[in-house]
Amino acid sequence: MRKHADAFLLVDAHSAFQGTGLATVLRERGIKRLLVGGPALDYCVKATCLDAVRENFRVALLLPATRPVDVSDRLREERRSVVQRLRRAHTLGL
Repeated sequence: MRKHADAFLLVDAHSAFQGTGLATVLRERGIKRLLVGGPALDYCVKATCLDAVRENFRVALLLPATRPVDVSDRLREERRSVVQRLRRAHTLGL
């Protein structure tokens, strides 16, 4: 099995895929599935998950490892929204 050096990408956007070449780096390494978590579920995490799906990666959103910026009652609804969009995208084969 071939090992790769770590890749560091500077991201100045909501999505880790926006303008970074991340999709190319992941494909070159044979990565097909991503585990995503982190702060800002309602912004960066959501944008990264949806862009990953558009790039044909399988995405698992690590719900216990994420929180929205807006911590009001939106937490449950925002998580539900992201999960539903990911499920629809995977079901449709996007």
